[in-house]
Amino acid sequence: MRGVCEAELGGFLAALTKLGVFLKDFTRDRHVPNHLWTEWGYTADDMRGDRWLQALHPDDRVVVRARFADHETGKDPVSQSEYRVITKSGQTRWVLSKSVMISFTDDGTPDRMVGIDYDITDLKRVQADAQRARADAARLRREADMLRHASSVIAATLDRHQAVAKVLEFLRSMVPYVTATVGVLTGDSLEVVDCAGPVARSCAPGSIIRIDHVAPYARVIDERRSTLLSCPTDACPDLPATAAAESVAWIGVPLVAQDQVIGLLTAAADSCDRFTEQHHDLVRAMGDFVALAIQNANLYAEAREAATRDTLTGAFTRYWFEPYAEREIARARRDRDPLSIILFDLDNFKLVNDEFGHQAGDAVLRALTEEITRTLRMSDPLCRTGGEEFAILLPRADAQTALAIGSRVCEVARELGHDCIGGRAVTVSAGVATLGPGCASYETLMRAADTALYQSKHHGRDRVTAGC
Repeated sequence: MRGVCEAELGGFLAALTKLGVFLKDFTRDRHVPNHLWTEWGYTADDMRGDRWLQALHPDDRVVVRARFADHETGKDPVSQSEYRVITKSGQTRWVLSKSVMISFTDDGTPDRMVGIDYDITDLKRVQADAQRARADAARLRREADMLRHASSVIAATLDRHQAVAKVLEFLRSMVPYVTATVGVLTGDSLEVVDCAGPVARSCAPGSIIRIDHVAPYARVIDERRSTLLSCPTDACPDLPATAAAESVAWIGVPLVAQDQVIGLLTAAADSCDRFTEQHHDLVRAMGDFVALAIQNANLYAEAREAATRDTLTGAFTRYWFEPYAEREIARARRDRDPLSIILFDLDNFKLVNDEFGHQAGDAVLRALTEEITRTLRMSDPLCRTGGEEFAILLPRADAQTALAIGSRVCEVARELGHDCIGGRAVTVSAGVATLGPGCASYETLMRAADTALYQSKHHGRDRVTAGC
């Protein structure tokens, strides 16, 4: 620069290096580093030749060297690179470097280069944080969508085993477990509903496990709090039977419904560091769904049982009996098997209630149902069709067999009355109908049996009469 002395030029250059500018003289192998490199502990001698490449992160050297080679040959007049520098103190700093070849020798080799470096470590950190935040947000959206889908599928399943199978299936898509189990409490034991993975034989579906024999189970259930811990491989039957490590990661979640612990959900991995708190949270969230599913399944089973069984006598209800009888009649017609129905009711039962009270009448009905059930086959369902009216379906029973069973019903009633109401006899009248051309449906069979029953009453009660 004309009119500028060497001292002023030196000061000018020093000022530029503070701004991040660097100079490299290839011909004389001299380098003027900027303030970043000197602050990181490097000298001009460290920058000579290709020595400066040794300061770069090993994963970045090859790419930067190839890009710089294009710059040296003039293919890339302006070079721009992002790379990591390992400082003399061992820290990693990100650099954005831009440079221009300002002259070449007569034979085309690089002569002088000027460039500028920016420390973009903080920017990279912000970018990495933002990228992680975006990834976390995407993951949370996926997990939320999956949990919503799981909750809708599980809530719609009223069968306990199906619901639990769905839980384990959904859980596997979110948590890297090797084994998992769901069990329900029965007193001081845990009944395994379902399991996944290589668990011990003692943890197979249907197994009963004493809570006080498994410390992690007892801890989760007693404290009513989920836990993530490193578990010795012999501590729980649900741990991977194939695990080679001495201890593995284990998550236990109490299943709570209506403020009561009703079961336990577990998940186990094959190493101590396999699970994170995020996995713990997912298993805990799934535990809420499975508790709700089991509660719904139990309520449904109770409601179905209530609709199936008469609460006073334990006999089947008409709600259950009619469709069952229709299916059996269709099967009997298809297979050309005999089938009969008996209808019976207690004679003058109102007098029993009036003289001895309704409690005594209820006792008679309960005892009669119990004793008649003892005389029937497992395949012969007894149904309470009304107050003191009953029906018996007799698959594969012809008219003669049905009449014999009807006579036995009358005999049981007579014997029972002496025990229940102080020696007074209780009698029943019965009618029998058998599947045939004139009685080919449930309605016609019931109508014929009802007609036969009233014939029994008309002819003196305490007897059985055959209809069609």
